[in-house]
Amino acid sequence: MTAFVSALIAVPCLFVFPHVFFYVFISMVFGVCAWEWGNLAGLSSFRSVSYGVALAGLIVLCILLKTPPFWIISAGLIWWGFSLYSIIVYPRFRTFWSRTLPLLFVGILVLIPSFFAIIALKSHQNANALILSLLVFVWGADIGAFFIGKLMGGAKLCPHVSPGKTWSGLFGGALVVSFSSLSIFFFSDEIQFWLGDGHYFVLLALFVAGISVLGDLTVSMFKRARRIKDTGRLLPGHGGFLDRLDSLLSASCVFAIVVSLMQFDLAAV
Repeated sequence: MTAFVSALIAVPCLFVFPHVFFYVFISMVFGVCAWEWGNLAGLSSFRSVSYGVALAGLIVLCILLKTPPFWIISAGLIWWGFSLYSIIVYPRFRTFWSRTLPLLFVGILVLIPSFFAIIALKSHQNANALILSLLVFVWGADIGAFFIGKLMGGAKLCPHVSPGKTWSGLFGGALVVSFSSLSIFFFSDEIQFWLGDGHYFVLLALFVAGISVLGDLTVSMFKRARRIKDTGRLLPGHGGFLDRLDSLLSASCVFAIVVSLMQFDLAAV
């Protein structure tokens, strides 16, 4: 029921209503994520709101200074590279990640680049097709991993960070993403015009879906370090917004950079 209601709100704002609704909706979602990140870092509710306001101020400052979104998003990619290393060696940095200040700083590197990535994608002529593709890549991987992982079980993917994830789930998610991305390619003239080859589109989908797992594992690592189960309680049965959007945070940055390198002008926001 939570997912159904969320979809009823999100889909019109993302794809149907005028652009102003999109920007308001995305700003509100990231505002909630910033508040939950403050809670994740150990701040009180009031200080978490202040943290969200501070991040909003940084975004406005970047816009006023006309900072190219490409470089902001690239800064996020540097973090995700270090995050992969942190996950591999965990629990080596567990004490460090349990502290408030490091997590607050990481929140800047995670949330702001992802925000600009989504906004930048919306600026393109094929915006709806690109954003839909991104969501299908991310949530296709999540859905496939959940159901096939539960069905087949097997060896754990990263037991020291997220004991529930399995290799069978990873491959199941890849299978779902492969079929769903092919469907998008064959039914979307915009995607065909953009890329031209379904094989490349499937490879791109698998790459972005793989990166989305990194976002999921990263937030799981922080929750394990802080010894909490969920980042929030705003979505009954799902936890917080961060618990549902963690995969999108990493995937959006990678996808936006790929789009940029494929001759899309990411500088226009």
